Amino acid sequence: MSASNLPSAALLVGIAFLCPDLSAQAAPEDAGIYQVGWYAADFWDNFHGRGHVRGRIYYPAASTGENAWPDVAGGPYPLVALNHGWFGTPDNYHHLSQHLASWGFIVSSIGTETGFFGNMVREAADSRALMAWVVNESNTPSSRFYTMVNSKKLGVIGHSMGGGSLTYMMGLEPRIQTYVPMEGYINGLGFDSQGLDNMRAFTGSILVLAGSLDDDAPPLENAKRMYDQCILAKRRHIVMLEGAGHGGCTDNPPTNEPMSQSEQQRLHRRYVGAFLRAELYGEEELYGEMFGFGADLEPVAHKGEATAPSFWATPEVVSPNTISVGMTGLPGENSLMVWSLTPANLSTSYGTLGLDPRTASVLASSKIATDGTLEILEPIPTQWSLQTVYFQAITSQENDARLTRSIKVDMP
Repeated sequence: MSASNLPSAALLVGIAFLCPDLSAQAAPEDAGIYQVGWYAADFWDNFHGRGHVRGRIYYPAASTGENAWPDVAGGPYPLVALNHGWFGTPDNYHHLSQHLASWGFIVSSIGTETGFFGNMVREAADSRALMAWVVNESNTPSSRFYTMVNSKKLGVIGHSMGGGSLTYMMGLEPRIQTYVPMEGYINGLGFDSQGLDNMRAFTGSILVLAGSLDDDAPPLENAKRMYDQCILAKRRHIVMLEGAGHGGCTDNPPTNEPMSQSEQQRLHRRYVGAFLRAELYGEEELYGEMFGFGADLEPVAHKGEATAPSFWATPEVVSPNTISVGMTGLPGENSLMVWSLTPANLSTSYGTLGLDPRTASVLASSKIATDGTLEILEPIPTQWSLQTVYFQAITSQENDARLTRSIKVDMP
C-alpha cells in the first residue's frame, strides 16, 4: 500500500515519552519494586448510604505485612478496586492484590456481599464507597494513607460476579475509565438491562479476560458479550486464556484443568498488571508484551479495537540490534510509522506532532491486522547507533485520522 493513501508525514508527532529499555525490567507477571502492606478497612458509610462497609487495602509499604507503614515517598499511587466473585472475599485474591501493590497501585478489595445472596449491584455500590473512603483517608492529615492516592488515576478489576459488578460501577462513577473484568458473569446475581446500557455508553479502556474452558461463566455468553457491548470504548481488548477455567485469578485455582494453577495465576498477573500499568501509568510499551511479539509464546488468543491507538518502540533483547515498533488500532485501518532524529511539538487537527516534519522518514506503511494490532521488527540502521531517535504513528480510515503518542528511544 502506498503511503500516499495516508496523511502526510508532515502531520506526525507529539509529546515525547521516554521508552525504557525492557531488558532492565522484570516481566509484567513478576513482582514489582515495592514491598506490600495490607490493612483492614471497616467503617460506616454515610455519604453514599451504604451503611457498614468493610474490605482490605493493599498498598506499597516500608515493609511487608499486615498494618505495615505505607511508602509515602513513592506516592501518590493510582487506586484500583478489586470486586470479588460469588462467595468470594479479599482473602481469595491476596496474591493478585499483592502483585498489583508491588507495582505501585493501592488496591481496595471489597469485603461485602460475600454470602449466598451476594448481589453485583450492591457490591458495585459498596466498592465505590470503599474507594471513596480510601481517597478521603488520603486527604486526611492524621491518616496513615495521607497523600497516598492519585484520585485522577482510578481503575477497577473484578472476578465473576465482581466482573459483572463493573458494569454498574461504570454508571456510578464516571471518573473511572479503566476496567478489567476477569471471567465476568452477567447472567444473574442482580445483572439487568442497566448493566448493558452502562457498557454501551462506556468510553474508556477495558480489558476482558476469559478462560476458554470456563463452565461457570461461558465466554460466548459473558466475556464476549461484555466486549461486544463496549462499542464506544476508546480501547477494548479481549484475551482468551486457552485451557483455563473460571478461577484462575484466585489464590486456589482448580487442579483439574489443562492449564496449571500456577500458569493461570501467572497469566492473570501478567495481563491485569500490564494493562493497568499501560493505562494508569502510561507504560504503553507493555501493550507489546500483551498483544505484540512479547505474547507470541503465550497460550492466549486476542482481539481488540482502539480508536485511541497505543504505540510502542523498544530495542529487542532476544534479537540484538533490532527494534520492535508496534501499535493497536482499528482492524483494517491504514497506519504510517515514522521516525526522526529531531523532536518537535506541533499542534495539528489529528493531535500533537512530536517529530520534526522536515527530517521525518517513513519506517513502515501498512494496515492494522484483524486482531487490532500491527508490529514490525526492524534492524537498527547504522545511522541510529548511539543516537536518540523519535518515533510516532498515525492511523487513518476514510476521513478520520489519529496521531499516537511520540516516543523517545536512546539507541544502543
